[in-house]
Amino acid sequence: MHVSFHYIQRIFHAFSAELSSDHATKSDRVKVMPLTYFPKAAFLNAAVVFVLMLLAAPAKAYDGVCASKEDVAALPGGTWCRVSNSRLEDVEKSPQEWADWNGSSSASYESYQRITGIRGILAFSGGAYDSRRDRLLISGGGHNDYGGNEIMAFSLQTLSWERLTDPTAFPNRDPSSVNDDGTPISRHTYKSVEYISSTDTLFLLGGAPDSSSGGCGAAGAWHFDLRARELAGVYRPEQWLRIASIDEPESGCDVQSIHDRTSNRILYNSRRGWYDMDLRAAQWRKLNSAEYEQRKTFALIPGDANYLIHLGAGKFNGYLKRDLNSPDIAGVEVSTSGDRAIEDSDAMAFAYDTVSQKIIGWQGGANVFALDLTTNTWTRHTPIAENQVVPGGAARVYGRFRYSPVSNVFIVVTGVDEHVLLYKFKDGPGVPPEKSPLPPLDLITD
Repeated sequence: MHVSFHYIQRIFHAFSAELSSDHATKSDRVKVMPLTYFPKAAFLNAAVVFVLMLLAAPAKAYDGVCASKEDVAALPGGTWCRVSNSRLEDVEKSPQEWADWNGSSSASYESYQRITGIRGILAFSGGAYDSRRDRLLISGGGHNDYGGNEIMAFSLQTLSWERLTDPTAFPNRDPSSVNDDGTPISRHTYKSVEYISSTDTLFLLGGAPDSSSGGCGAAGAWHFDLRARELAGVYRPEQWLRIASIDEPESGCDVQSIHDRTSNRILYNSRRGWYDMDLRAAQWRKLNSAEYEQRKTFALIPGDANYLIHLGAGKFNGYLKRDLNSPDIAGVEVSTSGDRAIEDSDAMAFAYDTVSQKIIGWQGGANVFALDLTTNTWTRHTPIAENQVVPGGAARVYGRFRYSPVSNVFIVVTGVDEHVLLYKFKDGPGVPPEKSPLPPLDLITD
C-alpha cells in the first residue's frame, strides 16, 4: 500500500493535537504542535512513526508468489501467482483425528480411502464460488477413487483452506445414495456443484456415485446449509439437506448445474437435456432434449445476463446462445472469429470476468483466451514478460476454475498436492462480497 507524505503529515498533526490536549490550552491546541514536544508521548511517537513507515512502503514487487490478500490485490494484470502453503491435502482429516485411532491406524479413516485416498476428491469433480465469503468450495470423490464426502473451502480473503465438513466414516455405496448419518454418498461431481446465493447453500445433484463397479447417476438433490455451518462454528451432519424435488431429472455423468440468479432457479444439464427447478417450489420441469450438448461442453451465464452461453468440444460453430426468457431456453448459434482454438478443446474451463466483461477460457498453461461478447471475437492472451508461473494442464478441472469479482482474480485448483493458482486478467478493483438479506431457509426436504 502506498501512502503519500502529505497524508502521513496530516495524520501526525491530528494525532499530535489529540495527545497535547492535557497540556495545552484550547488556543494552544489550535496550533498543531510536534508530537515530540510532549515527553509522555515519546513511545507512542516512535510506534506511530514505525507504522506509518510501513504504510508508506511500496507494495511487494511481483515475484510469482501470493502470500497475502494484499499480494493478490497488487497482482499485475496478465500474470499468475502461486499461493504459499495452499495444498488441499494439508487439511484432510487425518487418521489421528478419528476417535478409533489406536496409535498406528484408524478403521474409520480407512473405511473411505478406496484406491486413491484424498487425491480422489478431485477425480472428475468440480467446485463452486461462494460470493458471500469470497471462496472456492470443492466436493468430489466417487467411483472407486475416494469415498469421502467432505466439502473443502479455499478463502481468497485468508488464502487458506478450511475443511467445512468431515467425511462420513463407513459410508454406504451405490445403489444407496444416502449414508447412515443422513449425508450424501461420495460422487464424481463434474460440473454439478453450484453455490446458490439466495439460499446460501451448496447444491449438488447427480454425478458418478461411490461404487466398485463404476456407473453414473447418483440420485437425490442436496443442499449443504453454509449459513447454519457458519453460525454453529462446527460441522454437523444435519447441515446437509436432501430436498424433496418433484420430477427430479435422470442424472448421469458430466452433468452441470447453474444458478440463474435473475429467476432464482437451478438450471441443470444432463444426458437427457436441460431442466430447471424453481427453488421455492422444488418442482423440476424439462425444458428441452438437447442431449448432445452436455458431454465435455461448458455453459455459463455472463454476470446477470438474460442468456446462457454454451460452448466447447467443437460442438458449435462458435457458441450456442440460449434465451433464459424463452420457455424452452431456445438457442441460436453465434459465429465467432479470431483465435478459436479453445472452442475445439474438451479439456477447458470458462468463467466470466466482470472487470473486462469478457468470457475467459483456460485449457492449461499460462495462456488464456478472451471472448469479447460485443464483437464475438476470441483473442489469445499470453502473460506479460514479468510472469513467473506457468500452470500445468486443465484436464478435468470442471468448476475448479472460477472467477472472483471480489478479488478480481481467477482461482484454479489442479491437484491436492499442488498449490492453489491465481490469475489476474485485467487490473481493476474488486467489488464487496455479496451482502443481500437472507430469508429463513425454507426448502422442502425429504
